Amino acid sequence: MEAPLSHGKGAVPQPPILHLGSLFASLKLLERRRRRAASRTAACAAPPVLPTATQPALVARLWHLLDDWLLGPCRRRLGALALSPVARGVALVCAAGALLRWYARRRRQQQPPGATGRRVCVVGGGIAGAGAAWSLRRSGFDVTLYEQKPALGGNAKSHGWQVPLKAGASAGASSSAGGDGVAAPAATTREVRTGLSVLAWPGELFHTYNALLAHLGIETVEHVLRFFVGRRRATGCGDSSGGSSGDGSSGAVECVFAHDRESHTDEAQLAARQPWLAADLARWRRLAAFVRRVNGFFAPAPLRRAAATSGPGGGAAAVAVAVRGKSCYRNSLLNPLNVVPLRALARWGFGVSDRFWGEVFVPVHTSTFLEAHMDDLPAVLAELLEDIVPLAEPGAPPVMRTWAAGNADAVFEALAAGLQGAGGGEGKLRLGCEVEAVRLEECGGGGGGGAVLPSGSAAASTRSRTVAVVEDDEGRTERFDHVVFACGAPAALRALKRFSSDTASSGGWLALPRALAQQCWHWLATATLRNVRYVESRDALFSSGEAHSDSAAALPPQFEGELLQRFCNYVEVQGGDGDGGGALAYENTFIVSSWSPPALAPDVAGQRPMLVSYGCKERLRNTPAALFERNVTGREAHPCLTTTNLALSTAVWPRLQGLHGGALYFAGSSVTPGNGHDLSLLSGLVVAAAVGAPFPFVENEAALSDFHALQGMMGLG
Repeated sequence: MEAPLSHGKGAVPQPPILHLGSLFASLKLLERRRRRAASRTAACAAPPVLPTATQPALVARLWHLLDDWLLGPCRRRLGALALSPVARGVALVCAAGALLRWYARRRRQQQPPGATGRRVCVVGGGIAGAGAAWSLRRSGFDVTLYEQKPALGGNAKSHGWQVPLKAGASAGASSSAGGDGVAAPAATTREVRTGLSVLAWPGELFHTYNALLAHLGIETVEHVLRFFVGRRRATGCGDSSGGSSGDGSSGAVECVFAHDRESHTDEAQLAARQPWLAADLARWRRLAAFVRRVNGFFAPAPLRRAAATSGPGGGAAAVAVAVRGKSCYRNSLLNPLNVVPLRALARWGFGVSDRFWGEVFVPVHTSTFLEAHMDDLPAVLAELLEDIVPLAEPGAPPVMRTWAAGNADAVFEALAAGLQGAGGGEGKLRLGCEVEAVRLEECGGGGGGGAVLPSGSAAASTRSRTVAVVEDDEGRTERFDHVVFACGAPAALRALKRFSSDTASSGGWLALPRALAQQCWHWLATATLRNVRYVESRDALFSSGEAHSDSAAALPPQFEGELLQRFCNYVEVQGGDGDGGGALAYENTFIVSSWSPPALAPDVAGQRPMLVSYGCKERLRNTPAALFERNVTGREAHPCLTTTNLALSTAVWPRLQGLHGGALYFAGSSVTPGNGHDLSLLSGLVVAAAVGAPFPFVENEAALSDFHALQGMMGLG
């Protein structure tokens, strides 16, 4: 039984009209109390600006109402908030962050103008380190590049495949006559060199990398890359053509998703065979359109000039028009999709099934993120992912750009040109050499006991400066004006582990506060490096793989021929209950021979499968030695997109760039909000610009816009 409404103990129910009267009376009482409180705090609050007598009475009345109901309460609440401990703590943290940013900018501005004699040490020979070294060297800096491995390249490693030649094909000069006049036997194989990890990139988004290749004169080509996702069912389900293979796997494989394949481009056929996929694709299209609109509102795509023809037939002169360009670096901290997980938005906001997420989205994008753990991806990335590998339209496969040579070796050779020593000398390129320790020393300013300056350094002035002392594993000790860490976080952590500072000893007690600040910076830097997580820490799928030619073991027999001819990537989904539930496992095979330009040469096309498989170790355990090439490792290469990594890249790393007068900088994927060849390269160019080398592609509007965007993200703008 419902209890009667009462206004006091023992009160009787009132008719509804009296309730309305009581409500109005209460509102009037609250209004009188509010006005009395406002009059008591009038002395503390700033008086409102009253309208002049010449304004209409209605405007004056509206102004007073606005002040009574909105401005006055806001002033009082802000005044109370300013006195709360939480607000004071937030204000203190913000002030400390602003002070650190100001201090870092001030110390960087104290660098001597010009690059003459200034020495820079770049640690890491990937695209970030090689790009930074190239930009600095062409601007006049004395650059030394350290790389722990025996060759440059980082993730863009390459491999040479020995491919049999077709009948009647010649390997060129290999059949020339020998010294005794007898013709040497013609070669039956030819080396085809391709990439293993970094294979292609979206040309519409990687503006800086495209500009670099054009500047170096390296030829690139476009190619359609099709993805194929298969689902291995338990034995007895589906097609019986894929029974037990004797390698630990069993069951038939069915095609779940494929680009540019009739089974998925024909909507009627798709709706009849896979109604769940047709419905989920429609929901995914709506989600992508929604995310695109939200991103466009908070971070509009940059306007860029594009050539267009005016007049009938396009015969008139070209005119410049403004168009919306694509960019990987569109970002707004106010966008609420930054903190909304994409999976939650897909499931709860648009009804996308767990089956679509686990059997389509995750398998396709394992090649993008090189991991299968994607539950915490922010929803803001949905637009970018659709631009890279579209899922909404299976009939529109992604078009990517790659090197005409099939690998990036020529890129790194051009970037490192000038660093090798002439006539077999040591030079400035230290391959197979690891930096063991970096410490700081105070020099200049006449502070007795200071360290010796780098040879010819422009830092020799009356003002004291901090230089970096670098020790490598070959016993060398050198002093540099700047050190750029463009390596992985573990390698940088090992170098900074033996950090020491001679600031206090060289400057006495007056330098003690600065020495303490340096120790605090060192603690923050090492703590940040220690907390950078890589994909192998939560997903071991891409930690190691195999380069091989055993297509019969890695690919399902019913699709083997089709995959080797038309598709660039085959991902197999295993486990689960078939409806999106249960734990899923993935196997990913890159089919390099189906699309890499050197593998499509007429004399070797189709002669040997070139595959790079991950998660297939058990399946490939019986692969013959003639079909096995090498193991491929990817440890400490790709930071994962966790909330911690994103917070570090946006809130902490910008405060750690160039603190000690620009002595130390960080670049590469470990300090940027994401992975990507263009992102790593541009981070190296941003750091080089902070040291003093201008951005080399100012004439490229798209690349320059991306450069300024990443400058702001890294705190170096």
